[in-house]
Amino acid sequence: MMINKILEFQTADMKLFRLEKELRDSAEYKKVELYKKNIAISADTVKKFDLESEDIISSYDRINENIAQAEKDIGELVFAVKSISGETERELNEYEFYLKKLEKANEILANNEKEIDKIKKRIAEILANTSKLLLGIQDTQEKKKQADAEFDKIKNAKKTDADALIKEIARLKAELPADVLETYKTVKDGKKLPVFVKMVNKGQCLGCGMDLPVGMTSKLKNPGDYSECPNCGRIVYID
Repeated sequence: MMINKILEFQTADMKLFRLEKELRDSAEYKKVELYKKNIAISADTVKKFDLESEDIISSYDRINENIAQAEKDIGELVFAVKSISGETERELNEYEFYLKKLEKANEILANNEKEIDKIKKRIAEILANTSKLLLGIQDTQEKKKQADAEFDKIKNAKKTDADALIKEIARLKAELPADVLETYKTVKDGKKLPVFVKMVNKGQCLGCGMDLPVGMTSKLKNPGDYSECPNCGRIVYID
């Protein structure tokens, strides 16, 4: 009967699922995943520092241009002020006008120099933090190598059983209809295991315990008959 072949396939698949779950739940695997996560977080932070550095360098270039322009303006203003004798009211007004512009140019120069100091300080912070992160990544990579080796030991210890199950599952798959395999996959992907469950107590789904509709139970008459539980989606069969 096909149901026996399906149940044989399900048994092998469930064994492989449990074996893989044991590996995923092992302390060694969790340690590997933690180190991978920490490395990824640190690497992402380094990238963010790189991007910030690029922005800062652009700002630095722009500020340097502003400083150069301010210094040029100051030189021109100083020359203009020196050329005014201040003997007439008009010249006095010009003198006052240029002094204000000179004061403003000096202010711009001072502010830009403050910004340069801030940039230098931030660049130093970024370099220090990046260096610390890179050392941390290097240290975590070494720890991950050790964790990988420990995990490989327990994985290799289960490899023979896993390979045998994979081979058995492949053999059974080749003997089952495609629609049955697709149904099995759909239910399994919905985290409902086992997929195929018995009908018990003359009308209950063993998977969820709900009473099955009369219309459904009436179809399950002969051993090997199966149908989908309308409540949990598992496939209910009778033996």
